[in-house]
Amino acid sequence: MYTIGSFSNLCNVPVKTVRYYSEIGLLNPLYVDSVTSYRYYDYDIR
Repeated sequence: MYTIGSFSNLCNVPVKTVRYYSEIGLLNPLYVDSVTSYRYYDYDIR
C-alpha cells in the first residue's frame, strides 16, 4: 500500500489530482484510516 504522496509520485500526477479522482469516484483508495483519514492506494495494473 502507498500513501497518497507516494502513489501520486509513482503515477506521476499531483496529489491534488489523486484527491480529485477520489472525489468523483474514478479512483478509490484501498484503505482509509478511520483515525487519521489518510488514504492508502494500491498500484495494481492487471
